[in-house]
Amino acid sequence: MQSGLRYWENYLKELAPDGGCAEGVKYWYWGVQSVVECVASFESAAGTDYGIGKTPGLATTAYFPYYMTGPLGSFNYGNAGREFTITPEYVWFAKKYNAPKISSARKEFMDTHHTRAKVYDMLWYDDTLLENAHTAESLPLDMWFVTTETASFRSGWD
Repeated sequence: MQSGLRYWENYLKELAPDGGCAEGVKYWYWGVQSVVECVASFESAAGTDYGIGKTPGLATTAYFPYYMTGPLGSFNYGNAGREFTITPEYVWFAKKYNAPKISSARKEFMDTHHTRAKVYDMLWYDDTLLENAHTAESLPLDMWFVTTETASFRSGWD
């Protein structure tokens, strides 16, 4: 168990301090998907995340692809490609860190792309987050991810 937790510590250092990912948004997903599945399993089976949830950058990493993706696709660096899908892991992040805007991002993506809910959407769904999304604090329009030296500057979210 301890060696497994040390593995996650090594990987999660890459997301500190602000959740940015050196590999771009597509490869961000492959790593984060595994983290979410692992931590959700720990919470379900053992009732604890063993402190992983407090790792610097994890609470904010769901914002990384949100900022790095726009109407024409994702900012392509790190061999990431332009396409990015807002996945069910967003629902987990929203619930874990009480982030209504992240929850609404998944819902909006599903509505826009006529996508059906996946199993994880249903497991992690929290309707109170969606209800509070329209009154939640607005996200800043601009964001700089320090470690990856990437930034997003917007005039609006729509």
